Parts: sequence; structure tokens; C-alpha cells
Amino acid sequence: MSVSPPFLALVEEDDAAWQARLAQGGCFVIAEAALNDPVPWLAERWGGNLDQTRVYWGEAGREHASISPYCIPVHSANWTKVREHLLIQDGWGMGMQLAWFMLAYAPHDQLMALVKHLRHWSLISLPSGENAILRIGDWQVVNALLAVSTAQEANALYGPVAS
Repeated sequence: MSVSPPFLALVEEDDAAWQARLAQGGCFVIAEAALNDPVPWLAERWGGNLDQTRVYWGEAGREHASISPYCIPVHSANWTKVREHLLIQDGWGMGMQLAWFMLAYAPHDQLMALVKHLRHWSLISLPSGENAILRIGDWQVVNALLAVSTAQEANALYGPVAS
């Protein structure tokens, strides 16, 4: 019997590994504005409108924009700025690379699909009937969630994300 690798794992990568991923395409970072002031600036600069890149949406997204996670496309043109401004502290966020089938989409469409997917998973209903926000951009939260998830649940959680 073979043991398959974890669906998503915390992997610290050096610059060469990031460059290899960037060359393949479909790379994004999810980073929280609450932890790093440049996040909204980078999201707007490289992802367009902040309403498009902010994981919290609608009125709640505008109200909590200063703490929201943002989805930022990463490619060779912005890698230096992303590394310089985001990857400088522990818990900065998460890097993601989309699955092969998503690479057929235009970069903007990749972003919109990923943000839509993350938004779907960021609002959860508690047994009490109340809604809560799941910190989908925090590896510690996601890791704990994946630890108690079945393979099907993990696949549903990360849908278009390959690694």
C-alpha cells in the first residue's frame, strides 16, 4: 500500500523554487492586510480593483478592508516586490499555484475564479446558526482544518489549487 503525500503541505521554498513555479504560471499569494500594510497596495497594483482581490466582499469587505486577506497574482514582473514586501515575516500568508486545467484561463479569469472560490469558503455557518469568517489566508487555520478533513473535503476546500 502506498502512502500519498499530503494534499497541501507547508513548504518553505527558496527563490529558485519560486522562480520555477512562476515560469509555470497560475501563481498567487493570499496575504492579510491586518498583518502587512503593503498588502492592499500590492493587490491593487497587480490584481486590479481592490473589490476584486479582497477575499471579504460586499459591505463587510469594504468595512473590514484593513484586515481582509487579499489574493495577489504573482509572476516574474512583480516577484521582487512581493518578496520584498510580503515574504519578510513569519505568517505572511500562503503561496498557491493553480491546477493545470486553470492555466488555460486568462490571468484575470484565474484571479476571479480563485477569489470566488476563496470567498465561498471564507464564510462559514456555526452550529448555533451564526455566521463566522474563516481565516482562509492563514496557514495555521487552514492546516488545522485540513488535519480533520477527509480527502474529499480537502479537495473541495482547495478546488482549483494544485499546491
